[in-house]
Amino acid sequence: MSLSSRNGNGAGAQWTCALLICGCALLLTLPARAQQLSFVPSVQATAEYDTNRLLSQTKRGGEWYEALFAADLMRETVRSTLEVLPQIAVQESSFKSLNRLEAQLGMRGEYRSQKTDYKGIASYHREDAYNTEYGLVQFDPLNPGAPDTVGTGAVVTGITRQSWTVGPNITHNFTQRFSGELDANYNAVRYSTEIPQTLVSFDSPYVELDALWALSQLSAVGVGPFYSSYNPVNGRENGALVSQSYGAVFTYRYRTAQTANFSIDLKVGKDEQNQFDGSRSSVTAWGVEWRGSQQWLTSRLQYSVGRFLEPSSVGGEVGLYQIRAQYTRSFGPRFSGLLATRLTRTSRLGNSSAGNRDRSYGEASVQYALTREWSLQGGLRYGWQKLSPAASAVHNEGVFITVGFHGLNPHR
Repeated sequence: MSLSSRNGNGAGAQWTCALLICGCALLLTLPARAQQLSFVPSVQATAEYDTNRLLSQTKRGGEWYEALFAADLMRETVRSTLEVLPQIAVQESSFKSLNRLEAQLGMRGEYRSQKTDYKGIASYHREDAYNTEYGLVQFDPLNPGAPDTVGTGAVVTGITRQSWTVGPNITHNFTQRFSGELDANYNAVRYSTEIPQTLVSFDSPYVELDALWALSQLSAVGVGPFYSSYNPVNGRENGALVSQSYGAVFTYRYRTAQTANFSIDLKVGKDEQNQFDGSRSSVTAWGVEWRGSQQWLTSRLQYSVGRFLEPSSVGGEVGLYQIRAQYTRSFGPRFSGLLATRLTRTSRLGNSSAGNRDRSYGEASVQYALTREWSLQGGLRYGWQKLSPAASAVHNEGVFITVGFHGLNPHR
C-alpha cells in the first residue's frame, strides 16, 4: 500500500468555512430586540478499553482516554436563532502515535421572514484517523445527515483528517401550497498522509432545487434537479477520478408539530467519470433515502435507511446501503439509556472492481444524573467489518465509562 503526503492547498474551502463561522460568531454580539444570549459549558472525561480498536487482522487490545471541553453559545431573537459550538479534545492511548489534540467548531443558524426561511450550517473538524475512519454510530447533532461519516475502515494512528462543511438552505413560500427550496452543501476533506483508494483528500459540492406542493398541513411532495461533483486533490497518484452526478429527485415529506417527521427521497440520474486516458464513462446513479425521527413522551427514535449517494474518502462517489437507528429513553428523572446501531455496505459508483466494504457497529449505554449538572455514563461498543470479498472479517468489542459536567441554560 503506497502513501502520498501531498494533500493540496484546500485554501478556498478552508477560508470560506472559516470566514462564515467567524462572521456568524460576530453576530452573537450584535444588539437586537428581545434577544436571549446564553453560554453553556460542558466537560467530560472518558476511559475506554477495546479488544481490537484498529480493526486489524492481528488483534491488539488497548486503552484510550479523553478529556473533552465544549461550549454552546446561542443567540435567539423572535425571528432568528444562531448557535456556535466549539469543542477541544485532549486524548491519550496505548497507541503512542495518536494525535493528542483534536478540535471541532460548528455553527447553525436560522432566519425567518414572512415568506422565506434561511437556514445554514458550517463546521470544521480536525481529528485523528483513529477516530474518523472507525465511523460514527450516533447521529451528529449539528448535521444528522452529514456525508462521509461511515468511515473507511482504515483505522490508523498519526494521520490527521481535516474536514470543512458549509450548507445553506433557503425555502420560499410562493403561495399557501406552493414553495421552492434550495439545498446546497460543500464538503472538503484533507489528510496529512493519503492512502490510495482508502484515505483520499477531496472537494465535493452538491446543489438541489425542489418545487414543493403541500398535500395538507402535514405533508408535501416535490420534484427537482440535483447536481454533485467529486474532485480528488491528488487523483492520479491515488487512483481516484473526477466525477459528476446529475439527475432528478422526487421527495415526500411529513411533519407534525412535535412528535414525528420524515422524508423519502428518490434520486435517479447519471454519474460521469473522467478517465485517465481522457475518455469519459457514465453509469446510472440512483438512491432511495428515508430519514426521520419519532418522539414519544419519554423516548425518541432517529433513523436513516436506504441507498444514499454521497462522496467518500475511499476515492469517489459511492452508493451507501445503510440501516441506521438511534433510540434514547428516559426511565426517570435521573436514569436514561441509549441504543444505536449502523449497518452499511459501500460500493463505488462506476467501479465494480473496487468491491464492497461491509461494516457494522453498535453502542449500548446508560446514564445516571448525579446532580443537575453532573452525570455518570457507561456502556459497550461493538464494531465489525469486511473490506473486500477476499478479506477476512474483523471485529472489536469495547467498554467505556464517562464522567461529565453540563452547565444549565439560564433561559430553559
